[in-house]
Amino acid sequence: AIVKHNKKLQDEFVNFSKQEDNSNGQLSLKSLLLKIAVVQEQYFTEFNKIDLENPDWDNYNPPYSGYIEEWEQYQQASEQEFGQVFEHFKSKAIDSIIRQQIDDFIAMLLGLYEACLNVEIKDEVGSFDDVNDYLTDEHQRIMLELIDKIKMSAISDHKVMPAIKLFFDYCDAEYPGNPGYPNYFEPLILALADFSGQPDKLLSYIDDSKVDRKALPQLILLLNKNAGHKTD
Repeated sequence: AIVKHNKKLQDEFVNFSKQEDNSNGQLSLKSLLLKIAVVQEQYFTEFNKIDLENPDWDNYNPPYSGYIEEWEQYQQASEQEFGQVFEHFKSKAIDSIIRQQIDDFIAMLLGLYEACLNVEIKDEVGSFDDVNDYLTDEHQRIMLELIDKIKMSAISDHKVMPAIKLFFDYCDAEYPGNPGYPNYFEPLILALADFSGQPDKLLSYIDDSKVDRKALPQLILLLNKNAGHKTD
């Protein structure tokens, strides 16, 4: 009855049913790397359109009335422009979740993260302590909101497993031996792993990679619990 009266759930249910019998069309590591590079370049462009010395004052909406310091106005105006970019990304990412394109969704998040880390934006007026730190904080905020969407979705195990495997392949290719990178994305992998009925296989993905189990304590705990292991 719930599905019958909810178009969004209907779409998710149809996609779930299709993907249960279809494990084809997954991204390879090569195509994942290309997708990440394309997304990174796209958001390099989007972020660099925002001029911190000359924000979009016509569309600036002060968050509260009363006196606001000039430096704060610059910061708020710039934050609002950045916010529009992130919200547009979130809308596209939600579409990929609904379409069960989980590997594509992960590529989008990784590409945006690379853009946030590496984009070079001039901040002559000192609107931010560190622009890249601000952008990565916003990336984390958006990622957590998207994780909430994932938790409310019906995602096929056939889509989750190869997507998680690709994530660890990417960590090996680009961040070998770096525990901070997989740890940053642990909440995402944790949410996806909850849809999998193959915890032992997911553990093998980690052990076959260069990712240390200690970098993913919550994920390891969940997988061991689901696999019925008493100890790590």
